[in-house]
Amino acid sequence: MELRIAYFSPFLPAEWIAAFGLRPSRVLPRGGGAEEAGLPRGGCPFAHALVREVEALAAERKIGAAVFATTCDQVRRAAEDVAAAELPVFLFNVPHTWGTAVAAGLYLEELRRLGRFLEELGGRSPSPEGLVDTCLAFDGARRRLLEVRPFLGAREWASASVSFQARGGPDPAIPVKGKLRKGIPLALAGGPLWGEHLDLYDLVENAGGRVALDWTEWGERTFPRPLRRRFLGENPLMELTEAYFGGIPAPFRRPDSALFSGLGREIRERGIKGILLARPLFCDFWQVAAARLAEWTDLPLVELDLAGERGGMDRLRSRVEALVEVLR
Repeated sequence: MELRIAYFSPFLPAEWIAAFGLRPSRVLPRGGGAEEAGLPRGGCPFAHALVREVEALAAERKIGAAVFATTCDQVRRAAEDVAAAELPVFLFNVPHTWGTAVAAGLYLEELRRLGRFLEELGGRSPSPEGLVDTCLAFDGARRRLLEVRPFLGAREWASASVSFQARGGPDPAIPVKGKLRKGIPLALAGGPLWGEHLDLYDLVENAGGRVALDWTEWGERTFPRPLRRRFLGENPLMELTEAYFGGIPAPFRRPDSALFSGLGREIRERGIKGILLARPLFCDFWQVAAARLAEWTDLPLVELDLAGERGGMDRLRSRVEALVEVLR
């Protein structure tokens, strides 16, 4: 039976873990609100829920280790909490500054360091050919997932994306009805979404909208750019570095220009009419991005404040309905 490795950050290449004969499994917390017992004052409800989820999986012996990334201080502290539970934990250092050879080199060295950690867990260092085959299998699965994206409802898309990443398998079985979804095309940006916040997809469609662009933590924004077969064959680790570290926009990155240039390109290509920004109130990075986004876009923009409390969907529903009504 494959050892299951839990991870959350999209900046961790699942194919690198799988190439060692281990099973990557991206964790999505099932619950965890701001009022949950044990949440420290001023703490991040999502990071707290992530810790509880990983600890539960470890207690049930469903995972053998966890990999966290240094994309924010709250997640860094979450890794320390999990390590205290005596589960093997690896903290992957993702440079916040990017676009330079030095930063890419640091990320590449972290991949190698992660590889040594995986070997200590019992993984087998992959051959160059085996690594390339694994990378192509995962890349092909992501391409197929994106190809059927326009034919899926938002909830179906989210479910397919989560399922693919959570089980670490390269061949998602997705039911496709063959008809483009109807509704006013909207972009749902921000994140992360978890627990009852995933109901946002249904709120949009019930209001008469359509999430034509999922720019959240589990959406298209956090998929690496397609791998290039030629460069993959020449230097697979460097190609993974460029696809993940060089290809995923995020608000913590400095500069964060890719977050806006990528969003602008997708808005034009998909005919987006309005933007819903799911803004976690506890996330400084998204608060800064929200202010910049409001100045940057000419489209109607509605902020959906995610405080982490339970029972807050009625408040969000009214804001979603208001945006769709304006665009009718």
